[in-house]
Amino acid sequence: MNNKYGYLVCGYGPIIVLLHSSMSSKEQWKQLIQLLRHKFRIIAIDLAGYGDNELPLNPQTFSTEDEVNLVEDILAKEIKDNESFHLIGHSYGGAIALKLTIKILIRIKTLTVFEPVAFHLLPLDTIARNEIATIVQKLTCAMEKKDTISATKVFIDYWSGKGTFEKLSSKNQLTFIQYIDKVLLDFAALFKELLTLKDYSKINIPVCMIKGAKSPLASLQIVTILEQYLPDLSIHCVPGGHMSPLTHFKEVNMIIENFLAVQSLP
Repeated sequence: MNNKYGYLVCGYGPIIVLLHSSMSSKEQWKQLIQLLRHKFRIIAIDLAGYGDNELPLNPQTFSTEDEVNLVEDILAKEIKDNESFHLIGHSYGGAIALKLTIKILIRIKTLTVFEPVAFHLLPLDTIARNEIATIVQKLTCAMEKKDTISATKVFIDYWSGKGTFEKLSSKNQLTFIQYIDKVLLDFAALFKELLTLKDYSKINIPVCMIKGAKSPLASLQIVTILEQYLPDLSIHCVPGGHMSPLTHFKEVNMIIENFLAVQSLP
């Protein structure tokens, strides 16, 4: 395994690019990497402000396009311009994966996303939109008071269930707290996204969409919306929630492995 600044590379074969969720890093994929590294060349990337990568230099203007540019810059170091690859993303990383796919569709062999949080697709004045807007408001209020602990607790408990943050070790709590500034930038960038459902409908490659049976309404509603517009889509459900790539990684990784195996058949 070759750890580089802001990403890691390992394995040999067809290329897979991995994009993690908010408040995480490339390390979230360690189980999937171990599963696939003997069949694929894997590039797992730290998104901006996570893992090894620094926060954006201009947070006021930060956008999903900036995040896509970071990913493309890393890929340019590791693969040729004409090389294609499989792309996998979770949550925020899933939303970035969708945008990257639209931008360089000709280079993407397959797309796998676990509940991509493309919040801009949620219609205004709906329960799902109001739900996530309330979370953002709570985060913003806590951060205005410089209460990073409460802000992190709101975020963790929303995605993983009430009381989850309190059950974490002090070390893990501190790890998550250090990422809360970038989380707010992620939310802002996602809500400012200008891609439309017509744009997403152009993703005519095989797409594997995975969701959790116990996930929040907002992320599940986005899956339902995208389901109607992605032309070559297979949908799968696992028993856990939004963080299933970590809590139910065996089930999630098996779906990914099987999907890639089918797509690799002659």
